[in-house]
Amino acid sequence: MNRNWSFRSGLAGLIVGMVIAGVSVGGYVVARSPASTKTLAACVEADGTMHLKTPSTAKCPKGQKKVTWNVKGPRGATGAQGAPGQDGANGVNGIDGSPGADGAKGDTGDAVLDTVNCSNGQTIVWNGTGWGCRTVAITGQLSITSVPPGICCGVYGVFNSYTPNVGNDFCDEIMCFISLSDVTDHQSCSVTVYGNSTAQMVQITKYLAGVELVGLFDLTVGDPLYVNLSCLT
Repeated sequence: MNRNWSFRSGLAGLIVGMVIAGVSVGGYVVARSPASTKTLAACVEADGTMHLKTPSTAKCPKGQKKVTWNVKGPRGATGAQGAPGQDGANGVNGIDGSPGADGAKGDTGDAVLDTVNCSNGQTIVWNGTGWGCRTVAITGQLSITSVPPGICCGVYGVFNSYTPNVGNDFCDEIMCFISLSDVTDHQSCSVTVYGNSTAQMVQITKYLAGVELVGLFDLTVGDPLYVNLSCLT
């Protein structure tokens, strides 16, 4: 066995430790390698004196042995996977809320509607707190396209247009009696007469049986005439 090589081989571990720690070897100060250097090199004399070589690719003088080593060793094998951890404890169940009290039983529809007595021309409606009667207006419309010089004989012969619920009552140049079917009291009716330049001259009188228009002879001949009725009963 080569004695020098055995010496150097046995000294290799010590050399690496001294280079990294930056200690003196045989009176020579060994500097730390820059952080960017991945491989270190040194020239070792026969007596063990070591000289750090920069760059690491430089050759050693004759009679010296060049040694190199990595700053960072190879990555070790991946370790075995650890045992799985224990399951966590179950959370506490929430508290169930108490159910509310049952509401009062409502009446059947027939029982409620039997207590509602509505008149003719009224409808059953919900008023927000209970069922009741609501009066729906009954309306009628009549019109004359052009007032003639003489008015005679009846509503159907005087007015050019009228709704089906208008009765064919008496009507002449002095007065005209108008009634609506399904209306029990015409005194509740709202009556408007317009369209003719002298429509305001017509007098309106309301009775149970119908509405009387007086003063038709004062209407302007050739002008139209419109009559609207809206009754609640």
